[in-house]
Amino acid sequence: PHPSSLLNSPYFWLGLLLGNAPVAAWYIAQWHYYGATFWQVHFQAQSLERISQAVEGNSGSPWYYCLELLKYSWPWLLFWPGGLALAWQKRWTSWSSLVLVGTVSYLGTISLMSTKLPWYIMPLYPFLALAVGAQLSCFWANSKSYPRILVGSLGFLAFAGVGGSVYFVVADPQPMLILMGGVVLLTMSTAAWQVQKQNRIFIPILLGGMYLTLTLLMTSQSWLWELNEAFPVKPVAVLLQEQTPPGTVVYTSFAYRRPSLDFYSDRQVIPADFTTLEKLRSTSAYLLLDESTLTALQLPNSISVGSAEAFTLVKIQ
Repeated sequence: PHPSSLLNSPYFWLGLLLGNAPVAAWYIAQWHYYGATFWQVHFQAQSLERISQAVEGNSGSPWYYCLELLKYSWPWLLFWPGGLALAWQKRWTSWSSLVLVGTVSYLGTISLMSTKLPWYIMPLYPFLALAVGAQLSCFWANSKSYPRILVGSLGFLAFAGVGGSVYFVVADPQPMLILMGGVVLLTMSTAAWQVQKQNRIFIPILLGGMYLTLTLLMTSQSWLWELNEAFPVKPVAVLLQEQTPPGTVVYTSFAYRRPSLDFYSDRQVIPADFTTLEKLRSTSAYLLLDESTLTALQLPNSISVGSAEAFTLVKIQ
């Protein structure tokens, strides 16, 4: 069907209505609670400024998100170029128009933005999934000739599964992650063998194996990487919750913002340089300091109210 036929479909408009209803409800709730401040912060400080400025120092090269795809989209990235080529060949169909317009416009937009963050790429994955699905559908319908590069690529991913398991056995023994490496090894090696035999069963093998791998990841304690990115967040958050009044603004010597620390502590934790921390010595502030900064500041009119993960919470008298 021609793309314009979508405009005459009631299911298209119903889908838009149902999809946007929760979003509209969220905006109304935020506006009701925060008032005009919400519109200023959300659209100006948190949206428009991120286009032209590297907010909170989160910058990157124009190919930043291409590298993110290379890091996190295997094995489906193997089928993406073929899916895009197929979409171009059938560009007058509705699905291909959605894939091409969505991929080019969204990937181009976030690549040109000054602020770069890993999760900005998330809305691209549905378009990637459509393109990959189209390519896999062609492979399922025609199993006479699969690209030989698939065998080598899947074999390399199987080798990566071996490397991951060995690493977690030696350096960071976590049974669930070791098991994940084993599942990746078994999935990729079996899929490579089936591709070599020109057998389309490799597709459900990949789907089942990756689904099992993701299930193991989400049932482990390692799925939320941000919690342990530089230091474990939860012990520090407990310290802030127990030792500071609700709504307290805490200044820290840590170099950058940790959103998860703000969330779990229910406090605003603001990074501050040494000069700013020195100025705060004459106020009644709470400071979350590493050992070297605490020693260098020399705070005689302060008390230590607790410590966690190499940080000390100090209250200025």
